[in-house]
Amino acid sequence: MIHNPKTAGIAMKQALGIPMIPNTAHKNPAFYRKRFPKKWNDYFKFIFIRHPLDRFVSAYYFNVVMCRYREQTNPVNKIFANNNFDEFLSWCAGKPKSFFNRWLIHFKPQMYWMKYDDTKDYVNYNFVGHYERLLQDFEALCKAVGMQPRRLPIQNKTDHKNYMDYYTVKTAAIVRNIYHEDFLYLGYK
Repeated sequence: MIHNPKTAGIAMKQALGIPMIPNTAHKNPAFYRKRFPKKWNDYFKFIFIRHPLDRFVSAYYFNVVMCRYREQTNPVNKIFANNNFDEFLSWCAGKPKSFFNRWLIHFKPQMYWMKYDDTKDYVNYNFVGHYERLLQDFEALCKAVGMQPRRLPIQNKTDHKNYMDYYTVKTAAIVRNIYHEDFLYLGYK
């Protein structure tokens, strides 16, 4: 499983019995290919993706809003804990891809997990699920790996309105620019 942030990855790992290995969350597929070179091609590789506008709102609430209520070591969270969505989004606008580093991994474009590092080599996934149809796709994933469908626990869910309620034409354009490749290659409009 390649864990694309804010796509129910922790819940899937729990439901499927995939161990939570320290310092491996949200790693690029190149990390696993290098770590398991003899087995990589034989692994059943899967990932879940999410509409970029929805994922950005979820990441904002998880990293910026929720940090107001818990102890955080992330300096970005501390800096932007009092900013609203539009202010945070404006701050992110125009940042280079390299900016979405360790502290902003939840905001990295999803294409980061569709390719090996920043190469043009795409991962040959056996299954790509969509957060928008999470329960159906998770059931299909279970069947694809030969498991009985199982309950998907709710983990790290952010509580917010419908993601489209957060955007104006201008702010949606900023996110569309940040996630240009996601919109181009992942089939989202």
